[in-house]
Amino acid sequence: MNTYEDGLNTLYPGRPDYTGPNTGLFGLLHHDRLYEWSENVAERVAYVRANKPASEQEFRLHCMICLDPTGQEWAESARLRAESTHPWAESTRLWVESARLRVEGARLRDESTRLRAESHRLLAESARPWAESSRLWTESTRLWDESTRLLAESARLWDESTRLRAEGARLLVAAAPAIEARIHELVPDLPWNGTTLLFPSNP
Repeated sequence: MNTYEDGLNTLYPGRPDYTGPNTGLFGLLHHDRLYEWSENVAERVAYVRANKPASEQEFRLHCMICLDPTGQEWAESARLRAESTHPWAESTRLWVESARLRVEGARLRDESTRLRAESHRLLAESARPWAESSRLWTESTRLWDESTRLLAESARLWDESTRLRAEGARLLVAAAPAIEARIHELVPDLPWNGTTLLFPSNP
């Protein structure tokens, strides 16, 4: 079997000197999934090397395959998946930032409440605590409003990303026969029984 095309290993992420993409559609990253999307195939390869039984590692890595969508029936699915990546990541970032602002806003409101109580106690002596309390309350309200805006934008991006991924997944189902045929073409010795890899028996 010819492992490399044009002298470069652009197809087999589990074999030496892989130079193909790290993100995309891959075959046999798991023994019971014929193909799946991966955002970081190198991470999966490293996991197999570090955590799977030594008797399985070489076999698992040998079977992994990059499914280049160029000119293939799943090209549109791959395009939609790639298009979904940015809104998915941005949605997550905004969600985290929204949570951070809410925590900070809550902290400022607690401080504002403390200062207002202090101001009542010292009202005869000074209005400074009340003024500072009002400033903190205003700032906490601003942060809360900003966190709400970010949360709404995060939800919008999440919905858009989910829509793109769902459409991509639908197209991927339609391309399943072509994908399986391509996998068997590139890994002709693949021991796949339709649901799982058949691991070689130990001597």
